[in-house]
Amino acid sequence: PNITTVDGLDERFAVNRLAPYFLTKALLPVMNPQSRVVNVSSAAHHSVNFDSLVGNTPLSDSAAYAQSNLAITR
Repeated sequence: PNITTVDGLDERFAVNRLAPYFLTKALLPVMNPQSRVVNVSSAAHHSVNFDSLVGNTPLSDSAAYAQSNLAITR
């Protein structure tokens, strides 16, 4: 099923894209100036459909994975 967060976002986007952002933001205070954060993706990526991101258009699991995979590198 297409599950959304309490904010109405597609849960898979939230986990695959927003969680790494917030984790990185939380780690910044303990990182030194030479530290780097590297986001990687796989070959399974697809253009991001923002209607899907906000839960307006349902996605299959593979489509959600592919879109969130590309979003992490943006």
